[in-house]
Amino acid sequence: MPRVELTLGGQRLELLPQRAVWWPAQRTVMVADVHLGKAAALAAGGLPLREDTAVHAARADCAALLTLVEQTDATRLLILGDLVHAERAKHPGVVAAFADLAARLHARNASPWLVVGNHDARSGDLPESWRLTIVPEGITEHGLTLRHHPPADGEAPGPTLCGHLHPAVVLGERAGPGARAACFWLRSAGCLVLPPFGRFTGARRVELGRGDRVFVVPERGTPGPVLEVPAGLVRA
Repeated sequence: MPRVELTLGGQRLELLPQRAVWWPAQRTVMVADVHLGKAAALAAGGLPLREDTAVHAARADCAALLTLVEQTDATRLLILGDLVHAERAKHPGVVAAFADLAARLHARNASPWLVVGNHDARSGDLPESWRLTIVPEGITEHGLTLRHHPPADGEAPGPTLCGHLHPAVVLGERAGPGARAACFWLRSAGCLVLPPFGRFTGARRVELGRGDRVFVVPERGTPGPVLEVPAGLVRA
């Protein structure tokens, strides 16, 4: 698997093109913003999406999560918030898809953990069949703070991994149309923001600060490495 290595808080991390972070010392693979069942929630809200399309999307995301665990041989899948999109997202087919993933993980002596995000908090109780270990936002492990929301301005939790922002940048010459790309965003304060994992999630352009670094990921379904982009190629 093509990957980029970073050291954050004294811990070696690897950025994976599947929009995940591998923490080898802890045998942990991390993702953020799965938004499981978003398609089902949109269909329940009146958007003309077929039920089987919504369930297929959830199954595909769960299959991608299982592949990540298998490829890294992780013993923990750590989701940095917004595993589920909404209360309406808990369609029986979506619930069954993640329950099957959880069973497969436990059969491998791996387990799914969740840092609760804002969408999770609004979605009610999560199914017991998902067998999640739920941890509070801001938990610290081996010098790394694990959150869903990025630290607020003036807040200094130390080296941090988080999600929530769905970061993207626009690349290319200023005169041309440019290209939007989802990315890992390493802020100068030591906060690594992960790109969104779920296939029904969008990405939002972020404004870079001095000393920030950007690592773009390939489009979904397209093979390719994670690439660090020089600041001069990112549109302001």
